[in-house]
Amino acid sequence: MKIKKLSEEIFELYAGQGMPQPCHIEIDWQRETISADYNPEIGGGVPADVWDNRRTWIRIPLLRHQAINEIMEAIKPVANRLAGMDPAERSEAITDLEADVDTLVYENESEMLPIMDAADWLDAVLTRDEDESGNTLAVHLGDDITITSNTSDEQLQSWADGLEFEASLDTYLYNTYKTLDSFREECRG
Repeated sequence: MKIKKLSEEIFELYAGQGMPQPCHIEIDWQRETISADYNPEIGGGVPADVWDNRRTWIRIPLLRHQAINEIMEAIKPVANRLAGMDPAERSEAITDLEADVDTLVYENESEMLPIMDAADWLDAVLTRDEDESGNTLAVHLGDDITITSNTSDEQLQSWADGLEFEASLDTYLYNTYKTLDSFREECRG
C-alpha cells in the first residue's frame, strides 16, 4: 500500500451548510493506496465504489494533518494484509481495522482541531453601539473591527480572512463572512 500523505488539514464547509464535511481515511483496494479526505457528498452519502467495498472509508474527526499521516502509517501493515484477502473476508476484518483507527484517534486526541462557528467565537469580544430606540448603529469586535451599515463587502471579506487566520492556530472558524454580514445587516435595521 502506498500512502498519500497530507500537507495540510482537510476541512471543507460548503456554502449553506451549518457544519463542515465529515473526514475519513480511505483505503483504495484496487489502487492499493491509503489517503485521507473529506466526504464531498452533502448529507453523508457515499460513492458507489465505497458502497460496494472497492474502497473503504473509516470516519475520523478533524485532526491536524501530521496526526492523520501518523495514523495512516500505523494502519499500513494491517491494510497490506487485508489487501490480499478475498473481498468478503476483508469486509469482516475491516471492523477490527476501524477499531484500530478509533484507538489511534483517541491517542491523538490532543491533535484534534476544534471547529467553531464564528458567531460563537466572536461573542466574547462583541459590543454594540445602539441609539435610544435600541437599534444597532455599530458592532465592535475588539478594538480593531467596527462594522456599520456602510461597511463594504470587500472589507468584510478582508476581516473574515484575518479572523480565520488569527484563529487558525487552535481553532477552525466557519461561517465567518456570514457572521460579519449578519452584523452589518443588523446595523442596517
